[in-house]
Amino acid sequence: MIWGITAFRAPFYFFQQNAITRKIQYAAWGIAAVGIALLESLLCIACGRLSGTLFHYESVFNQMYESSLLSFGEGSIILQEILWNFSFFLLMGCAGFAIALLYY
Repeated sequence: MIWGITAFRAPFYFFQQNAITRKIQYAAWGIAAVGIALLESLLCIACGRLSGTLFHYESVFNQMYESSLLSFGEGSIILQEILWNFSFFLLMGCAGFAIALLYY
């Protein structure tokens, strides 16, 4: 959510001063948000797997869905966890951006 909030004010004024339209700014933010959310989800999965080797750790996704997904295999669980984390992080980024738009 923080990167959604901070992505608005200073860059918005800078791009507006340099004659870049709001439509292009919003599209660029959306493209960047997808990349950042994907990177965050991959890092979250990697840190969770590493933490699982050192001590008992289960992510929220594994606590909710692992028992119903065990028949599909480990690769399917990881892929679905990446998708779940990606959608959650993208939602939080969009929520932060919406808060920034309403606040400023």
